[in-house]
Amino acid sequence: MFTEILEIVKSIRDFLAQLAKGIKESPKWVRTLLSLVLACALFGGGIYWGFKLANSPKRIGGVDISAFCNFYKYGTVEQETCSSLIDLTAACNWQYKNKNSDLSYRFNSSNPRSVTCYNASQTPVGGIFDMKGYCESQYNSPSVIALAEGNVWICRIKIDMQLACKLTHQRSDVEARKEGSEWSCYA
Repeated sequence: MFTEILEIVKSIRDFLAQLAKGIKESPKWVRTLLSLVLACALFGGGIYWGFKLANSPKRIGGVDISAFCNFYKYGTVEQETCSSLIDLTAACNWQYKNKNSDLSYRFNSSNPRSVTCYNASQTPVGGIFDMKGYCESQYNSPSVIALAEGNVWICRIKIDMQLACKLTHQRSDVEARKEGSEWSCYA
């Protein structure tokens, strides 16, 4: 690995030496033109970075995480996540692609994974084996997770603070920053 890096460095050094030799041997007008192009590039880069540094972002306020969660139709807001209870009847109908929506559910034990779906005649059709897929379908996001808390299933997603800043301040040029334990928006 180290010898490969040395060979690359040697190749670059040889290329630059050949380039310098070619420039030295070129007509004066070519050297002048190259010098002018280099000066313009350096001057333009200096102006760009000067403006960039002079216009550093300023704090425009906090993040309304409740608005973010409401926008995506989650029911509950925690510290940096949004959650909603899963309607297990809807999850059964989604799992088994039941267009009639006549499935129901029951828990067979205190284990939340023991939920079983039943048809209208109370015959078991099976369990729900893709809660994450159900959550993804409801919230149109691959980042959402499904988890059980007691006999309650929940869809939960981590809040994208950058997007929450954009929603809060209705601006596209914002940046989210965590300062201690609080989030702020800068533009």
